[in-house]
Amino acid sequence: MKTSRFLSTMAITALLAACSNEEFLNEQAPVVDSNRPTAKIALTFDEASTRLEYDKGSEGWQWYFADGDKIGALLMDTWDEQADGIEHYQFTDYVHTNYPFIRTTKNGVTTWNTPEDAAVCEGNYFFYFPYDKKFTHRGLVGWSVNPVQKNYDPQTGEYFQMQSIKDNQKWLGYKFVEATDEGVNKIGFDFVPLFATPGFKIANMTGMKLKVTKMVIRTNSNQSNDNIDLTGTSRLMATTMMLAPKTGNFDAINKTWENKDFSEHTRDMWLHAQRYIGENGQSEDEKIDPTNADGSSLLINPTSEVYGLPSWMADMSTEPTYEYEIQFGDNYIVEAGDYAVGRVVMPGGVYNHDKAETFEVLVFVEKVTSGNGNGEQLVARIDMGKPQTQGGMEGSAWDDVVSDAAQKFLKPGVTQVFQASLDANALQSYNISDFKIASTDRLEWVLSQANANTGVKDVTLKTIGKRVELSKAAYDLLVAKPNIRLHIDGYITLPAGLPTDAINKLYFHFPNNNYPFVKTTLNIEGEQVKDVEKMVNTEDPSQELTSTVLENCEIIVSASGKLDTKTNDITIKSKITNAGTVYAADVEGNIENSGDFTADTVNGVVNNTGNYIVNEQQTGDVINNGTATIANADNKLANNGTMTLTGALYKDIVINEVGAEMIIAGESQFDHVNSAMTVDQQALNNHGTLNINADALSTGMQRRFYNDGTVVIAEGKTVNFSYIRNYNGGEITVSNNAIMITKQNTLGSVVNETGATINNAGTVHNVENNGYILVLDETSITNVTAGNGTINNSVMGDVTYNDDQTCEYVEDNISNMTLEQLNDNVKKADANKLVINGGTLRFEDTFNLNGGSITCEKRGYFGKGVVLNGVELDGTTGKYCIIYTTSLSIEGTTSINHGELAVLKETTSGATATVEEGANLIVSNYGTFRGGNNAKLTLNVLGDVHNNGTIKNIQNYTDCSTAANNHWTGNAAQQ
Repeated sequence: MKTSRFLSTMAITALLAACSNEEFLNEQAPVVDSNRPTAKIALTFDEASTRLEYDKGSEGWQWYFADGDKIGALLMDTWDEQADGIEHYQFTDYVHTNYPFIRTTKNGVTTWNTPEDAAVCEGNYFFYFPYDKKFTHRGLVGWSVNPVQKNYDPQTGEYFQMQSIKDNQKWLGYKFVEATDEGVNKIGFDFVPLFATPGFKIANMTGMKLKVTKMVIRTNSNQSNDNIDLTGTSRLMATTMMLAPKTGNFDAINKTWENKDFSEHTRDMWLHAQRYIGENGQSEDEKIDPTNADGSSLLINPTSEVYGLPSWMADMSTEPTYEYEIQFGDNYIVEAGDYAVGRVVMPGGVYNHDKAETFEVLVFVEKVTSGNGNGEQLVARIDMGKPQTQGGMEGSAWDDVVSDAAQKFLKPGVTQVFQASLDANALQSYNISDFKIASTDRLEWVLSQANANTGVKDVTLKTIGKRVELSKAAYDLLVAKPNIRLHIDGYITLPAGLPTDAINKLYFHFPNNNYPFVKTTLNIEGEQVKDVEKMVNTEDPSQELTSTVLENCEIIVSASGKLDTKTNDITIKSKITNAGTVYAADVEGNIENSGDFTADTVNGVVNNTGNYIVNEQQTGDVINNGTATIANADNKLANNGTMTLTGALYKDIVINEVGAEMIIAGESQFDHVNSAMTVDQQALNNHGTLNINADALSTGMQRRFYNDGTVVIAEGKTVNFSYIRNYNGGEITVSNNAIMITKQNTLGSVVNETGATINNAGTVHNVENNGYILVLDETSITNVTAGNGTINNSVMGDVTYNDDQTCEYVEDNISNMTLEQLNDNVKKADANKLVINGGTLRFEDTFNLNGGSITCEKRGYFGKGVVLNGVELDGTTGKYCIIYTTSLSIEGTTSINHGELAVLKETTSGATATVEEGANLIVSNYGTFRGGNNAKLTLNVLGDVHNNGTIKNIQNYTDCSTAANNHWTGNAAQQ
């Protein structure tokens, strides 16, 4: 074949439209460089015929134009707005304008015109044939081939190898259009082919006449040339080429373009203007490879400046392929000794990069004994070597590019032929047991050819890539041929809409488990119910041999999929990735779940972002970021979502992370032992919200519960660990009749750290309290044995504590309570600190307020102080309210209206009173604030004092006057 070339030999006027052509504004946005220099131009090249055919003329196979044909012109650069000339333009990978030139002939004169004859912008233009209107302003440009191509004339059915070129080849040309103010700028350019067109020439050395029906071309990674080697695979091959002159550095060669010949134009157009689009595959099998020819990547990486990529790609009907298929129709007969020749159109480049092999070809034939074949169908697999290039390998314009990769480099514009021979030994029947397939059609074809009358037969098919489906047609073939036991080595999809027993048409075991290593990746998109697998018992055919295990596979359940192995009690021994629904009995394998997953038992590591339920036993770590319900667990549970524990025993670490919620719903024991006090390494660790709705116990010593989150122990439930630690920020609520204790109540302790809180309405024993305990119920029991924290026992529960604790009684609004009642409550609370918030404290007679705890009564004063916050004291003139305490804190606005408030530690020992910052102490004309006669009061004023009455018996009286303290007004204090 001789590639068509269009050269400037005969002037045919073709005036391009201007940058602002109104006809194109409806289809694409206008060019932003509205002030670009412009020119009128005419295209000039040779035409020998007006027929719209791809035909063989005197110059070989060529495309001949006819009226109505369109050539497109793509402006692909930006202008610096400084001046005109080629130096002032920068290439882009996107389009500014896309103009069609329509061929018309009038009075024997042929012209190529745009809808309006007007000037065009100066710049870098790429001309292409045929025109395609989908290339719009600031969009990408690319062309694809169909991986299934014809080598026969669809009108006649006769063999015609050039049909693939006629259907798929595209042509490109380049020209820098210069601005001119005078006349018409006549331009010519080379149209060079975009895609390579390799031929595959197979000598028929079988001694038989053969009808060739198809060839399949794949990249070859087989380890052997013998038969069909299932250990080999194939890589993805590109079907699309992008026009990307910026990425390809076309500016390195465009200024010398006019000095180069056709072969150099073909080479440089491929090397500097074209790129593949996409990323490398996730695995070696899925790479789009050719990778490089000159040492640099041939993949385009679209950036944010490239617009329209998603919509452009959505418009493409093809994607990278694992195989190209050449179809020959029904009439291609090859005599013994003759050649079968197939030609395919595909992107140029280095194929099977970094592998020794190039291509493998599957040749599908029928024996011809009479007429057009007798239907006996055969197939052969052939390893291809180096292509034979027309004109020889050396001295071509490509040599500097391809170097030692020449034997695997497909080149546009060069006739390359791969040659091999086919003998009778290479032919195999279509019902072969081993085969490699890359498409659903190929699966259906293999099954349709499988012999249904040869007894039980194990057929193993290796799938290439992820595009093979067990279609309804394939399912029906397996139903019709129950003797065929289909094994898939690779990836297969069970699409939605299949019968629910379709999974049972795939086999995962060989007779008596004697089989080569075959692993299926099973992608389930519909509902499937796995049943018992019936196996062939070759040792004793009279005995039924079955398997209740789904294994030798990896399972993927899509969002629309559902897998049921519970109904027939099938055990899964596979890794599972689930986005749909799984209803399982027993599972042995790791699980990635984002859907709904329910199992009786699981032995595997689980990463869950969906809804995960184990009804009986979990073995293997679980990381939960969704919703999980777990009965019993042998290994670590880490919860970042919502987790419910319903079982009886958890042997390893359980962690509830920040922001997560955990519910202990079943009476549970925790068994993880750790002798060290390490955070997140204890039996139960909570940083989030933990609701303990059932008894939670440790199985022995050194099994601890650590918390810095929020814990609620439900009513009547018991939490009993060898050691419980509530960290800074942690809050534990013990509900009515609930119990939080440590083993035997003396062998460990409940540690409530600084900044931590325990709210107790039940029973808490053996607490080392350095934080805060709020007693919620008078029937509760709080036993503090160590620490220097605070207990609020305003509800007057049963509290015992060590000397360093502060046990406070807090009364909000004292107005309706007598001092006798207050004193009685303080005693019931066993408090050593009194806090009064608001109200009026009344007294008619002198009253000693000296605390209620046993220790306070023994000492005769509040050992941890008294707080008056916003309290009015209204007594009888001449009568005293004497508060025995080590310290008095005055907060808010506190006033002494009548009577005397005396503050002292003991009769002969003074106390300290502090008017806190922001507080106000007001002493009226009839009020007195004082120390004892023999126990002077030290008064610290951080807030304000307004003394219209008497403040006396003050140790530091000289500091307590307007003259000495700007926070003081009124009468000075007295000694």
